[in-house]
Amino acid sequence: MIGRAGIGVDNVDIEAATKKGVMVMNTPGGNAVSVAEHTLALMLSMARSVPQANESMHAGRWRKNFSRAASCAEKSWD
Repeated sequence: MIGRAGIGVDNVDIEAATKKGVMVMNTPGGNAVSVAEHTLALMLSMARSVPQANESMHAGRWRKNFSRAASCAEKSWD
């Protein structure tokens, strides 16, 4: 069996798999929640300057007040 995460099996040689008796399957939408969670995590890390703070720390230049990162609590949602 060949299992493909996501939509479509266009990157699998179905003809060759069929000749060898190998079943080809996919899981459309199976990882949609994980993708959404990861997207939100990346957006929050960029809003809070996490990549820049990480680089600064690894370079031995950690500053307590790294930058004026965005805060969701201070936003006006009007």
